[in-house]
Amino acid sequence: MYSDLPKTISVLYRKMCVSLNERFAAIGISTSKAMFLICLSRHGTLSQSELCKKLDMDKAAVAKAVAGLEKDGYITKRTNPDDVRAFLVGLTGKASRLIPKIEEIHNAWGAELTADMTDKEKDSFVSLLQTAAERVSHI
Repeated sequence: MYSDLPKTISVLYRKMCVSLNERFAAIGISTSKAMFLICLSRHGTLSQSELCKKLDMDKAAVAKAVAGLEKDGYITKRTNPDDVRAFLVGLTGKASRLIPKIEEIHNAWGAELTADMTDKEKDSFVSLLQTAAERVSHI
């Protein structure tokens, strides 16, 4: 029953990345950059440690992404006044102006993915994906 599940998830992920990267190219970002910008948009300024937790990513990957996003002018990074060993990361105006377009692209992709589903099926699909994503952290 589950033998094709890893392949199915892999196909969904790869095709999602290809499709979103094509769409995001028009606004000059990648799927991974969009993920960071959306997270900061939803949660406000965060420490890099908090960003790791919100995105469920390791510190090295987040540090590398933050450096690139800062270099590209999408985020600011400053010393955390509560812990001088840590940094706070926030969006720049340049990034904030992209958020509506990023959300539009995400929503359009999701609508296309679920186009043949009923509203109940869409709700179930999203709920089951969220449950699976939460559980995978414990595997």
